[in-house]
Amino acid sequence: MRDMGGAVEEPTTKDALVTLLDFVIQRFDAVQKQLGELPAGTIAWPLLWHIMPTETEIEGPHDLHEHLMAYKVDSWQYTMDDRGRAFVIKAHYFQWSGSSFQKVSVTRKIPEFRDLRPISSLEFWPLSSARKEALHEQFGSLTYCNYNGSFYTRMFTGATRLSGTGRVMVDVTGFRKANPNLDVWADDIYRDNDPSSAGRGGIDSCQYHLLPPSIHGFSLKAKRWGEFLIENLGPVKWAETSFEHLVIPEAYRRVIRCLVDVHTGVLGSQLVNDVVAGKGEGLILALHGTTVTALEKKLSDVLELATSWKAVLLIDEADIFLEKRSQSNIERNALVGVFLRR
Repeated sequence: MRDMGGAVEEPTTKDALVTLLDFVIQRFDAVQKQLGELPAGTIAWPLLWHIMPTETEIEGPHDLHEHLMAYKVDSWQYTMDDRGRAFVIKAHYFQWSGSSFQKVSVTRKIPEFRDLRPISSLEFWPLSSARKEALHEQFGSLTYCNYNGSFYTRMFTGATRLSGTGRVMVDVTGFRKANPNLDVWADDIYRDNDPSSAGRGGIDSCQYHLLPPSIHGFSLKAKRWGEFLIENLGPVKWAETSFEHLVIPEAYRRVIRCLVDVHTGVLGSQLVNDVVAGKGEGLILALHGTTVTALEKKLSDVLELATSWKAVLLIDEADIFLEKRSQSNIERNALVGVFLRR
């Protein structure tokens, strides 16, 4: 650095640059001395910037369920407000939005403390190589999952923890549509049934550790959308022979299986379900709606999900829709009309 200062020919600029270099060297020598005198694994509040500078990867709790995750530091500063002084970091992580990986910015802070503190006891701390590898390995590509544990929903009053052991559908796009007020990717437009949109804005595999420890989905048992911990997700153990135990005539069984295979494309290509576009979707789900309008809205949402999940719709007590229309029951006629339109 002194050699660079000596290469400047203009005397005033040269003197100013040499003075600046002397100050920087003197100041950082003092910082290095302070750091060297600290007990191993501890840090002082004024020196936090040294262990978590810009571009550093840090670890800390998720804001919803407090499970640990990784962030990358974009900037830092010491601030002061009504609650006192704090070391503030602006950082980011990545999250799957249903069509691409999106950068999510966050702000984290450590309030001022007087004595030395163990680095591991801070609100967040530098990410170790071992933890980076562990976080990287948790990322997977499951869609139809079995879940064991609690999941979390984000409410205006805070986080709610629910029991969610059972089948789960990982579906970020469905979550965004069902919960528009909780959509944090307002600048990312999800594309319905557009496989070509998947993967846009992708990240390198070396950045997988910057993904959160949870992902959005739907609990088929709790019938609720929420965030599910990836570590609690696992493959579904399908009961391959359960359909054979269904008590119906064998001819009916064969017809049902053929219809499902054709509908889901198992036979090679999906045939036209109806001359009217938009019919033929389905989902294993209880259908609710106290009015015709409510039923139509709910049915539309369910069929949209069914298309995405490639599910078969089972309607409880559907025989009402097979009855002949009558002039005396206008409400039931309206319900039948809803299904015909869909």
